[in-house]
Amino acid sequence: MEQTPLKTQSQTCVGYDCDPSAKLDQIFTEIHQKEMKGLPFCREDLAVEAVNFKLYEQQWTGVMVTPWMVSLFILPGPQQVWERRQVGEKLGLQLGNGQYVFIVGEQEQLGQYLACSIQSPVTQITDQKSARKLAADIATIAFSLSVTQVEDEVDQSKRRLFGFDQ
Repeated sequence: MEQTPLKTQSQTCVGYDCDPSAKLDQIFTEIHQKEMKGLPFCREDLAVEAVNFKLYEQQWTGVMVTPWMVSLFILPGPQQVWERRQVGEKLGLQLGNGQYVFIVGEQEQLGQYLACSIQSPVTQITDQKSARKLAADIATIAFSLSVTQVEDEVDQSKRRLFGFDQ
């Protein structure tokens, strides 16, 4: 099924019903070919690839690998409506394992999205397989539940409050 491009209206951005990975691959491949190819920081041995895009709190989240950057991405999910923001605006978002700073981006065919740079330029990545593994690890860490240490003893007064110990 062909993914319908994100509809951008004057004040809102309406979300994608389906995984936007193929659309992201297409758009960022075009950006690579038309705008980035040949630039000194652009790695021609790496390909554009949207990795591990899944719904997280009703938004499409994943990692974009390109020949010039690796970034966490968030796009509006099914039936989501985002308020349009100024391109370049920074937003602090709490994800599963911590807070990240995202920058509002926009592409004509894609609409608005949020991006958090993980690595740019991508000088430390050895090959596409390593880039894909890094992206998958980043997605797993960023969007996983936070784990905290709990006390071994249960506060019995709270248990009694809810009628568990009578």
